[in-house]
Amino acid sequence: MSKKLNRWRLWIMWIAAIAVVGWYWLSDPDGGTETLMRLQWLAWLCVAAGPVYLLRRAFHDEARSAEAYRRALDNPIGAGLVFLGLALLTGMLFLAFASRAAAGQAPPAAEKHPPAQTAEQTPQRPEGP
Repeated sequence: MSKKLNRWRLWIMWIAAIAVVGWYWLSDPDGGTETLMRLQWLAWLCVAAGPVYLLRRAFHDEARSAEAYRRALDNPIGAGLVFLGLALLTGMLFLAFASRAAAGQAPPAAEKHPPAQTAEQTPQRPEGP
């Protein structure tokens, strides 16, 4: 474990991640509100990881990713298909738990754009809304 902590790559990735979050925070026109919402979404992914893991194990208790990786040395095609299936199942479960599309109120500065938008859309699609 201490070998992993002494690697530069680990610390550079953490510093880069903190720098990107700081950059987003400073360049956020809402004063950090959008950045906080993105961080909350990432935190929700960490919360969703537990139920996703438990559901994946409930669906395929006998299939293990580590075992598929080890068996790939013996029969790469079969083990690769098992690993791919587990990855797809895990990805779909994450999408089921973590995808939340929520539209909020438009900011007050955006109220000036709908008339111009309608003027642009009408010649292109007269049957549109």
